[in-house]
Amino acid sequence: MIVLFVISANTYAQNIKTGNWCRTDQYMQEKYNQNPALLIQNELIEQYILDHREEIKASTNDKKTINFIIPVVWHVVSYNGNGYVSKADIDDQMLTLNEDYQRLNADAVNTRPQFAPYAADVQVEFRLAHLDPNGNCTEGIVRVESPLAENADDNVKSVSYWNSKKYFNIWTVLSFAGDNPPSIILGYAQFPASGINATYGVVVRYNYVSRTDRTLSHEVGHCMGLYHTFQGGCSGSSCASAGDNCCDTPPVDVATYGCLTTQNTCNTDANGPDPWASTNMEDQIENYMSYDACQNMFSQDQKTRMNTYLNSTSTSTGLKQ
Repeated sequence: MIVLFVISANTYAQNIKTGNWCRTDQYMQEKYNQNPALLIQNELIEQYILDHREEIKASTNDKKTINFIIPVVWHVVSYNGNGYVSKADIDDQMLTLNEDYQRLNADAVNTRPQFAPYAADVQVEFRLAHLDPNGNCTEGIVRVESPLAENADDNVKSVSYWNSKKYFNIWTVLSFAGDNPPSIILGYAQFPASGINATYGVVVRYNYVSRTDRTLSHEVGHCMGLYHTFQGGCSGSSCASAGDNCCDTPPVDVATYGCLTTQNTCNTDANGPDPWASTNMEDQIENYMSYDACQNMFSQDQKTRMNTYLNSTSTSTGLKQ
């Protein structure tokens, strides 16, 4: 199934990620404040996933097959000669993205034993687009020069954009509006249920595109319907309808960065159909939707959410060929 889904080595790509480096939560809250109907739309989809959770999970298979192919276009937005991203770096990042989503990443062996049975191959493949909107051959990379590459927000998307009903758009920029050094924003994404096709996709800082960086794996997760593992903190409500709405990712109180294997910030694990109903589990620091630097897995429930969004939302249902 093909889904047209509505990402030279770089020395800075190894910078330690601290602070609130993902702006997705703030970005989506701004969208919901501007248009409350988008929040209602998202809540309806969340209810659908909750009502059909087991049915959806049963319909996904564990075979090593690709269920979704997503054509990708990169918009490299530079300014005054700064912000260049090489084809080699983009190819490397695409390789990492596919390995992460297909559980082919070399560090998958580092998933701790208590979480390994719940680690998932999402069965998604991202491919650079080979045809542009006019039917001409392309390498899937557009290079443009614009001052909007600095202090970037959604305005940068108007500089270069391909129909998000046919392509998954990734923009690279120099810096973000809202940066507060030394804490800087590395990227943000738009949820598929937000209903704004013209801005759908991921924006990422240009010097965090490399073979070893997972900013993109994290942000694409948001575009496919995933919340942070620390969403909602220690809510104490049902794991299927609170926090990140995934029962196989234990609740996490706040964003953390230290990869502490003994870290356990919540004692509310046993709420709802939790696989650890009688156990208070450590935080799943290895999850791609955390802020920790030891990310190496998506969970089965996260896969269910992503597959549901790919099959069910208005952003993506019109994208299948």
